[in-house]
Amino acid sequence: MIRSLLILFFAGVVLSVYFLIYPEYSAVERLIFAVTVLLYAVLSVISFGLRPNDHRVRVFVAVSVFVAFTFVFYQFPPKGAQTLGQLLYTFLHSAVFMLMSALLLHMSSLLPEEKPVAGHYPSIIRNTYLAAIALAIFATFIYANIDGRWIAAFPSSITESRRFVRILVLGFYGYATLGGSMLVAHAGYLSTSLSAKRQAIAVCAGLMPYGLFRFSAAVAPRLMNLPLYSTLETLVIFLLPVGFFLAIHGFQMFGVNVHLRRGILLAVTLALLVSAGYIIVLSAQLLFPNAVNSLWGFTVVCLVLGVILWPVIRNMSSLIDTLFFPERMVSRKLTKEIVERVAEYTDIYVLCKVFTDHIAEGMGSNSVAIYVVNEDGSSFHLAGSAGDQPKLTHIDSVDANRAIAEGGMADSNGCYDHVLGISFRDRTNALLCLGKKKTGERLSRAELEELRLASLQVSAMIENARLFALATRDSLTGLFRRAVFDERLASEASRSVREKKAFSVLMVDIDNFKSINDTYGHHAGDQVLRAVAGAIRDNSRKIDTVARYGGEEFAVLLPVTDCAGAVVVAEKMRSAIAELKIPVQDRILQTTVSMGAATSWDGILTAELVSKADDALYKAKRAGKNRVETNS
Repeated sequence: MIRSLLILFFAGVVLSVYFLIYPEYSAVERLIFAVTVLLYAVLSVISFGLRPNDHRVRVFVAVSVFVAFTFVFYQFPPKGAQTLGQLLYTFLHSAVFMLMSALLLHMSSLLPEEKPVAGHYPSIIRNTYLAAIALAIFATFIYANIDGRWIAAFPSSITESRRFVRILVLGFYGYATLGGSMLVAHAGYLSTSLSAKRQAIAVCAGLMPYGLFRFSAAVAPRLMNLPLYSTLETLVIFLLPVGFFLAIHGFQMFGVNVHLRRGILLAVTLALLVSAGYIIVLSAQLLFPNAVNSLWGFTVVCLVLGVILWPVIRNMSSLIDTLFFPERMVSRKLTKEIVERVAEYTDIYVLCKVFTDHIAEGMGSNSVAIYVVNEDGSSFHLAGSAGDQPKLTHIDSVDANRAIAEGGMADSNGCYDHVLGISFRDRTNALLCLGKKKTGERLSRAELEELRLASLQVSAMIENARLFALATRDSLTGLFRRAVFDERLASEASRSVREKKAFSVLMVDIDNFKSINDTYGHHAGDQVLRAVAGAIRDNSRKIDTVARYGGEEFAVLLPVTDCAGAVVVAEKMRSAIAELKIPVQDRILQTTVSMGAATSWDGILTAELVSKADDALYKAKRAGKNRVETNS
């Protein structure tokens, strides 16, 4: 009902402004006035329809209604206050303008939503409304004083009274909009959300020019006599709803998440550019009438206009995406950087880590993880993450399909608000799981759509890396297979001979692993193997090679590392593993490892070096386990 009334009201005002009540204005100026009211109408109706009970939206709707009233009342100024009807109209006329300013300040105190300052300065809002009513009464008295002449110092004619009241209105406009822009800027500064800061910037971009222009005219009334005054007035009036348009539809103020098509936004931007061009041409015509009225003069103005606006026109698409679709910029950067470096990403874990890092940084996400399907398709294992470390290392295929269908999934470390399936040739080969943003916001529909597009770009890369991993990596732990370790060990031994640089080998064995299998079952043992493998991998360097050597035993190749360095790395791994808390069957398990280190020497054979590290490992076992021993 209320929406229908709003639509009828604004439709009547728009038609009246363009066709009826501004006949002496040019068609272009009437069109700008009508579009200004229309912008307020669209923003109000959409915002109220989505959040009718939101106090901020109700105040904004009130602002829009009073703005529409000012366009109507402006053309019908008071003719005096001799009769009761004239007195009431005079008060109503002044009250519309004063209350519109008070409502603007009130609304500004409520924006942006994250850190509004309304709660900190309630007296400012209350006193502004009282001042608006007082000024409306005072303006009425000014008109009534023309005939009564109670105070001789006040204006004595209708013309002088209108000028005096107009200065009052302009001064109050300036106070409300400049004060409101300061409140919004302060709230935006305190906000941590990027969207909240953008909302504040957009609103300030509309309020500040309007406030400065009105306040300047109130302080120096002679400015109203300048040729450019009416042109600039039209421009600043138009900028105000444009700022709200950017804040509401560009940066989801009031929680409005209506996905506008880029074509609509391009059309709006072109309309703004045409308006700006009109303002420039009109200004030049007022300043240099003789020059612009000639063909050559008009041509020069158009050329200058083209030079001024060309950078904006040339970069319009990027400008629209930067303002309204920042997720597209993130997606472009994401796919560009990954695709350009595709040759580097044959390793599934490196690829997934880079992908999640880019998403976490670009989207500002708290947690991002990618799970890649296993060889038999029965489950998905964690291949890369950024932000909060997920405790869920494996996802059953049934749970994965349910998560994709529902769009989210619970995790023991919290939950993933969004789960996207990454498919290649109609097969889901990975899951992209995302938590909330660092600001606490959920990803928008547009951001999720861009992530889907980015995932399509890398789906083939993930599949190729996955197939390569099946040939080179252990399917349970994700570490390299023993054959890869032996190959790299031989290569490192040859390099060590050439460059005369030492390298080391670590052998790692899980303590009491058989008792874990016997007590909790092989599934629990698999969980422990994965957790330990992850801890070893996370505490190794990029140049190191970590492999599952067999059963519960692991091997680590440390290039360019002497014995002391090997012990430091080993202690770091051992300590990290001892601190692991592994969820198994509604309980938490902890485990330890014993480690042996051996460092190369002249003439050493690779098999002999591994044997030395193995001897050191058993030495650690005999010495009490959960320790590092050397045998170099």
